[in-house]
Amino acid sequence: MTVTRYPFRLGPRSLPVLRLFGVRGVENAYVDLDGTTFRARFGRFEVTTPVTNLVSWRIEGPWLWITAIGVRI
Repeated sequence: MTVTRYPFRLGPRSLPVLRLFGVRGVENAYVDLDGTTFRARFGRFEVTTPVTNLVSWRIEGPWLWITAIGVRI
């Protein structure tokens, strides 16, 4: 099955702070969707779940870059 990758948009000012979470760039900060599985990777953190577990999604903001950094549960 084809995997579609959605990289996180990372600003140059935030990269030094994101390194605290293990983020090196878009190579390890992304979301993959393949039709049956949702996989999100953000540095050292990763979550994988079936797409059937997803109920909704939303884009929030705009936020200041310093208040938007980090991992959310």
